[in-house]
Amino acid sequence: MRTWAKTALSIGMCIMLCFVFSNKVIAQDKGVSNELMKEYKTLVKKSFDKDGNPGMIYKKDVDRMNKTYAQMSEEQKKSLPKLKVPPPPIPSKSGVIPPKPSVPPAPLVPVKVPKAEKVLKR
Repeated sequence: MRTWAKTALSIGMCIMLCFVFSNKVIAQDKGVSNELMKEYKTLVKKSFDKDGNPGMIYKKDVDRMNKTYAQMSEEQKKSLPKLKVPPPPIPSKSGVIPPKPSVPPAPLVPVKVPKAEKVLKR
């Protein structure tokens, strides 16, 4: 009986220690912290102009913004500016996006050259 109590107590202590030293954040209805909101707004300022049109956006920034946005409360989401995000480009079968075709050169048209006339000497 004594070993059973020691085993139960040690298992309980292990579970408690796991919860105490865990880095995982439990989802709350409050949304994200002020630090994450500042980081999100900094990424938006870096990636979009004043009108909300996209500039140069890196994938790591998009991933970070999506992750932060998913954790925000509805109130926090409503406080953000509206952004115009274009759809991603459609990849080709080879996985490489082909360049836009350039304007083809004008076709060569054969030109009739008149035969040279004999030059008369004087």
